[in-house]
Amino acid sequence: MRSEMERLDPCAELLRIGEAGREPRGWLDDDDPGVRGCAALAPALAADGKATGVLCQLAASARAFDRALGFGGDSPALRHFTGPQRWALAEAVCVRAEKPRDLLQAACAARSVYRRARRFRRTCAPSSRTGGRGREA
Repeated sequence: MRSEMERLDPCAELLRIGEAGREPRGWLDDDDPGVRGCAALAPALAADGKATGVLCQLAASARAFDRALGFGGDSPALRHFTGPQRWALAEAVCVRAEKPRDLLQAACAARSVYRRARRFRRTCAPSSRTGGRGREA
């Protein structure tokens, strides 16, 4: 079994390969959902049906994709995303998917992220009602 860093490094490398315009098609069959997802996110595979299928499968369980890439600054793969990685997953499915069912799965994943972020902002972010202290006392 691969160690955590051995598992996360291929994800970061596949994201770099994708950003460079190359096609990491050979990784779409990997056992690790993070590796498959990072390979499938490559822009050069946007028209590839197998890559889109991988993304659609992962959209059905977007949290598994999040967990597969690790957490915090120790994950080299997370440095490639500007928000939660499932946002990139949902966006890619919305752009690439042709079946309404696949779009629905991506929309549900995106909605889950949005609801959690909104709840976090409500409980942790300073507001004018609380005098900048976060939660009301």
